[in-house]
Amino acid sequence: MRDGFQRAFREALRHKDTKPRAYLSYTRLYLTSEEQEQLLKQIAELVRPFEIKRGIAEEVEVAAFLVMFPQVASTPESAKGTLLSTENTQFVGSVSYDREKLEIT
Repeated sequence: MRDGFQRAFREALRHKDTKPRAYLSYTRLYLTSEEQEQLLKQIAELVRPFEIKRGIAEEVEVAAFLVMFPQVASTPESAKGTLLSTENTQFVGSVSYDREKLEIT
């Protein structure tokens, strides 16, 4: 999933696409479990017609990925001692950090 998104994003940049097909979004939702279930059903109904190849000109296969999970508060104690690997880390966009902030314990 990650590699496919990055390839599509790079292609859009390389071709200077004004309407890139690679899209990433983040939204906070406030839902009851019943509302979440209903929303997921509505999304499934909405995308169902597009799950079948229709043979329309300019139609391309698009990978779509939806993740929903309840936000769980983390405490500084639970995060303490957890080190993130720097060997296989990739970012889309820009990140700014310095050694001092990385070494804070």
